Amino acid sequence: MTETIRNSLPASHISRLVTALCLMAVVAAALIWRDPLLFPLILAISLAAQWEFYGLAWKGPSRLALKLTGLVLGAGMVLVMAQDRHLGALTLCMISLWVENVRFLADFGTGQKTGQSARMTVGLLYVPAALGLLFSICTTEIVLVLLVVIAADAGAYYAGTLFGKTPFWPKISPHKTWEGFGGGLAATVAVVMIYGAMFGSASKGGFFVLGLWLFFAALVGDFVESALKRHHGVKDAGAILPGHGGILDRIDSLLAVVPAYALIKYSYPMFG
Repeated sequence: MTETIRNSLPASHISRLVTALCLMAVVAAALIWRDPLLFPLILAISLAAQWEFYGLAWKGPSRLALKLTGLVLGAGMVLVMAQDRHLGALTLCMISLWVENVRFLADFGTGQKTGQSARMTVGLLYVPAALGLLFSICTTEIVLVLLVVIAADAGAYYAGTLFGKTPFWPKISPHKTWEGFGGGLAATVAVVMIYGAMFGSASKGGFFVLGLWLFFAALVGDFVESALKRHHGVKDAGAILPGHGGILDRIDSLLAVVPAYALIKYSYPMFG
């Protein structure tokens, strides 16, 4: 979620909007023709975002073998989760961890620094494991999750642009404001409650709480990625999407909202 304090909409906003519309068209096609299109779309997004995550942790050609191993395991993660084989997903995580344990031993034995252990496994959990949960929820629920991400982003962006004065957490994201926070929260709760009234089976109170829960998940996902970029001294995780940066910049909130919704789904079904 990108937000500017009291700034007129820049020219880059047009490219941002065009890119968003193109992405929405691709996602809509994948949801309409779910069987042939959803898996390759999620796989492509997962691999691109995972590569960007590893690029933050290991810049340039550094640790290329670990990056490629992580991508292979990430592709396997998406595949097994698409087939609802969660034991297979856990096994892949353990394989990833032990690949890094072996690397840790090799580095330690040669006296090299060992402070980067488990980054490959973190990338596996952060991106493909989170996106893989989309296969376990129905199309109606996927649309809700996407609407939450859009509402939280747009609500915060435009409220911050028009009314933003008070920085929210300047050390992590200096351009986000409390006014933007309020706009994102209001937009998210409103979207969830309206969508729930149209398609859901839970009470209005249930969808109100769900809106709060998913907004805070989106906020945390956004801040985590912002902190990662600040920690590694980069503005964007990538540059593949005009106006948005990289894939990881675009799905940062989604990576937190999907597991947050999956937890609610299995604890207290809201649809059907």
